[in-house]
Amino acid sequence: MGGTEEFFDAVEEQEDPLDDLNETDELKKRCLHELREWAKSQPHFVNCRFDNNFLLRFLRMRKYHVDLAQQVLDKYLTVKTKYPMTYQKLDIHKPSLRDLISNGYVFPLPERDKDGRIVLFCMAKALDATKHKQSDVFKSFLLTYEVLMECELNQKRGINYIFTQEGYQISHALLVGLRDLQKMVHSGEKAIPLRHKELHWMNVPKYLATLFQLLKTFLSQKLQDRIIIHSDLSSLQKSFPPSMLPKEYGGTIPLREMTARWIEILDSKRDQILALDEMKVDESKRPKDKQSGRILPRLVNSISRMEIY
Repeated sequence: MGGTEEFFDAVEEQEDPLDDLNETDELKKRCLHELREWAKSQPHFVNCRFDNNFLLRFLRMRKYHVDLAQQVLDKYLTVKTKYPMTYQKLDIHKPSLRDLISNGYVFPLPERDKDGRIVLFCMAKALDATKHKQSDVFKSFLLTYEVLMECELNQKRGINYIFTQEGYQISHALLVGLRDLQKMVHSGEKAIPLRHKELHWMNVPKYLATLFQLLKTFLSQKLQDRIIIHSDLSSLQKSFPPSMLPKEYGGTIPLREMTARWIEILDSKRDQILALDEMKVDESKRPKDKQSGRILPRLVNSISRMEIY
């Protein structure tokens, strides 16, 4: 890595990316207008953002099906309001959260993959159940998502994952219970406007094989089909060139240097991320009639199934 430009590539815009959305200026203009006018008409939305960057992430997640984008936007604001302990105060200045991310629990690699996607590197052994809380685990991902979603290239191309499981301990499972993890995974798929692509898993201990199969059932069938298991580092390096990876996994840049730069970026985005807490819903003003709140029945059922706290 020759300088800061490559690392900022983790969150900054690139020109003319290839995408699978069939996105055109006309389509963007028409759908943005429709979604913005709908959002402005919702009496229960409080301080919702109406800028293009914010609304486009919902449209791109749902491939410009405006009615589906409306559902995700409503869910996004609803879970932020209903479950503030998880979805609000994504503050990188919180010591335990900062320590978890600094240790490499989740951070974007500084180089994009061959398809122009950000790759999130997630290291299980960074979690210390004696220092980190369950909320830190969830917030580390939510904070990362919120920062990455500000980049339109990430909205278009989506993100890939590398989960390396060496160092996974029983205390991790006790800290993040299966039921709680199921809730979080479900909300991440349904209420976070981000396109999740490939999920690469490496060094899954044999004693976790049964648990891993159970974890897979928490995902939609689409994401289950995108799981790729690697038996060792050489297998992973067939999917990702070693130059992309931390030095400890065959690359040239030490993991600590990667995470330190990511922490700098999170620090620079802190005020912007905390301001997202101003957006919420006022359930007392949610439309009750079927015509003005046509997505309400499905939304309420979906939120109830999430049961996120």
